Amino acid sequence: MAWIFRQILLLGLVLGWESVWASDSCECAKITCGPCEMSQSLKFYTEKCEAGAKTKSCARPVCVPLDPMPEHCVAEAAKDVERKVASQSKAKPITMAQANVEVATVQKFRGSAWVKSALNKKSTIQKDMKIYETDTIITGSKSAVVLIFNDLNRVFIHADTEVQITEYTQAKEKKRRRALLDLKKGKLRSSVKQKYENSQQSFYRVRSKSAVAGVRGTDFVVEISSGTKQETKISTLSGEVGLSGRFEDAKVVSVPNGHRASFVVNTADNSMFDDSEKREFAAKGYLTPVYKMSDHQVKEITYEMSIARFDAPEKKPKKEVKPKMVSSDVCQSPSAQLNQCLWTCSGNPKGQNECRIDLPSVSCVRKRCNANGEWKEETRIPASESFQCPAEGYTVKACDY
Repeated sequence: MAWIFRQILLLGLVLGWESVWASDSCECAKITCGPCEMSQSLKFYTEKCEAGAKTKSCARPVCVPLDPMPEHCVAEAAKDVERKVASQSKAKPITMAQANVEVATVQKFRGSAWVKSALNKKSTIQKDMKIYETDTIITGSKSAVVLIFNDLNRVFIHADTEVQITEYTQAKEKKRRRALLDLKKGKLRSSVKQKYENSQQSFYRVRSKSAVAGVRGTDFVVEISSGTKQETKISTLSGEVGLSGRFEDAKVVSVPNGHRASFVVNTADNSMFDDSEKREFAAKGYLTPVYKMSDHQVKEITYEMSIARFDAPEKKPKKEVKPKMVSSDVCQSPSAQLNQCLWTCSGNPKGQNECRIDLPSVSCVRKRCNANGEWKEETRIPASESFQCPAEGYTVKACDY
């Protein structure tokens, strides 16, 4: 017995007592966020302890990057991701064999649009036009293009969009199918009929400069917006989409049917850096929480990115009708009558076309005009009703309660 104890003691000295006894301890490990992160919430988990005889319940913080990111954190993160970005930034050369593979046909189009070949030859889009692997589709303002692929997958390309069909391998066997679309700007919808394994050998992916969305078979929209922050937003209309950053070993979040999520990269204050350094910044983005879209949002994006739009006249956006100034107005700044309500989007980033409640600092807020001429009863509106808050400014109308 003494010999066994001496062996355990020696093992503890060599490996460290923490590693020897960790599985038997019923104390939860102290986990904290890094110096460049902050705790957003807590995640609870269970582990067995005391050689499996008991179960302990523990919590760890859900850490998100600081926003804005301090300069010293940016410098450290750039060093950490240099190897990962280098392995992802090496583009495969385009072969003439790829450029001669016909993969799709222009089903419908509206407005001005073009296709650019691997040899940089630019042609105007026409109906029934053949599209080849490595071709790039470019749409102008107030235009759109629908591609039907030979395997019946369909892609709806929105106005002001540029997307390259970087790779498209069609095969009867699911394990040999590969599709990679590089979205350089704008918005597109993929209705994926084929099945993919979502592995290194078989996949359907839409990729931006900073993020990648992968599926097995589903219907989803990818949109890129840029400014001080570059955002890749995923809206899943059916099935499930995996969203992650482009760098190696990036965390993947699942975006199920009727939900949205984004991968965001801070692009501000990087004008002094060269292209290789900017690619490093792209690896330091963060995933927003996955949130459920309202029925109104689902219907809106489904129609916006549908073939039905080609068969209907373009609708002009309705002008916002603000209440007229009348003598019965009780509240001021803005003006409203008794018991009318005010909706506003608090903390929304500039340049957005909707109230971004998926961001932690943004909320849709409602207030009521009371008899004293004050805006009171401030209430945070749930995600399902957030469409009532405009992206900018405010809306005053009859209360919804």
